[in-house]
Amino acid sequence: MAILILEVECIHKLMDDGTLGPEKVVHGYPEGAKINFVTWSHDGRNLSFSVRVEEEDNKISKLRVWIADVESGEARPLFKSPDIYLNAIFDSFVWVDNSTLLVCTIPVSRGALPQKPSVPSGPKIQSNETKNVVQVRTFQDLLKDEYDADLFDYYATSQLMLVSLDGTVKPMGPPAVYTSIDPSPDDKYLMLSSIHRPYSYIVPCGRFPKRVELWTADGKFIRELCDLPLAEDIPIATSSVRKGKRSIYWRPDKPSTLYWVETQDGGDAKVEVSPRDIVYM
Repeated sequence: MAILILEVECIHKLMDDGTLGPEKVVHGYPEGAKINFVTWSHDGRNLSFSVRVEEEDNKISKLRVWIADVESGEARPLFKSPDIYLNAIFDSFVWVDNSTLLVCTIPVSRGALPQKPSVPSGPKIQSNETKNVVQVRTFQDLLKDEYDADLFDYYATSQLMLVSLDGTVKPMGPPAVYTSIDPSPDDKYLMLSSIHRPYSYIVPCGRFPKRVELWTADGKFIRELCDLPLAEDIPIATSSVRKGKRSIYWRPDKPSTLYWVETQDGGDAKVEVSPRDIVYM
């Protein structure tokens, strides 16, 4: 049985005796392009990757998704439209089946970059009068104000697109800040994770409100698995966790079975309880 091996610009077949077969050069993409996010289709007949080409004015360039046929080595853009770009702030793209990819794209309706207000909208106020005081870790590189939150939405919001190798494109769901797109092992379902407002200025985005949804592979909504609230109150004690469903994954040994963990101690590792966690399927 031969295995294909990918180098930066060429493909080799790994022979049964461990030697490399003839080199197949991947060609067709722009000269000087920077390639990233290289993935195989499930049947090994195609490659998907992102291409970044430096613009003439030296401004930050955008990413496009390309496809290469393994047999011929010929590469081409996945999208027929030159106005659809990849958004790789969080996740980028995945193969749904041998001929379809789910891609995080920059929404066509994104518009102009938000402008920083010349005058602050008001003072920065933090209050804990109505809730218990919880010690919070000190984090770096947080959102500082509403302008930062607007910038975060601007850059991180994606429109999901189901696109076939023949160029057929189907938008999937509304634009959102999608953080992961995960097909089931049998390629029939998709688990989509996203974060949404209200954001926080004291914890990183991993603790923002999180929504996890289940969709069919052809773009039909099934149900919401969870919508976790903002988690600013995770205790500082080591091994403390977020309340609600966490670590949601597909079982790799089953066609389409999800499993997740839920804490039984309220997320506080200092609370003595048994069992501390329960795993559900």
